[in-house]
Amino acid sequence: MKLKTAIIILGLFHVSGIIAILATPFRELFLSLTPLNLLISASLLFIFHTKLTKIQIISFAVIAILGYFVEVVGVNTGKIFGIYTYGPVLGWKLFETPLMIGINWIMLTYSITYSWSNFIENKWLLAILSAISLVLLDVIIEPVAVIYNFWRWENEIIPIQNYVAWGIVSFLFCLILANFKKQSTNKFAPYLIIAQILFFSILLLFS
Repeated sequence: MKLKTAIIILGLFHVSGIIAILATPFRELFLSLTPLNLLISASLLFIFHTKLTKIQIISFAVIAILGYFVEVVGVNTGKIFGIYTYGPVLGWKLFETPLMIGINWIMLTYSITYSWSNFIENKWLLAILSAISLVLLDVIIEPVAVIYNFWRWENEIIPIQNYVAWGIVSFLFCLILANFKKQSTNKFAPYLIIAQILFFSILLLFS
């Protein structure tokens, strides 16, 4: 697949989602398609990964699985991110946690790490900057997620604990990715991050 084609597909999904959510009576239908959107976005992302190695495949799977179980512990104990519950938007749940949340963790940590790697070679600095960027992205995502019932926080208050934990977990995952990146690249990654930023920023501004 050509990069231009993938960018157009990504743009169409996100633009149509914004329009449907903000300006049509089909909001709930489009929100229910969120898991499909995540799968398509993640698939497009990994199509453009170059020089794939076995250890990278293992690291991607480990991050997705750990990301899911971090959320399982978080939802069921309130000890990691704070007290929250998932709504129906992200699809099927196991242990009160959407199965797609693991895909979301690897998609976001991978895309931001590979985007910044175009400018940064030191793996520690790369992981730190990527984690900070993901925390800033989460600042935009959180209020939108609450509005559209992706998840709910106790007393409708997003705790500082969430951002601290998000930063720590993101750093660990980004460090794993940076450590095994080697000479791999991904030209699509920056476009996915930009799409995520614009999507949630526009929803935040106009919801």
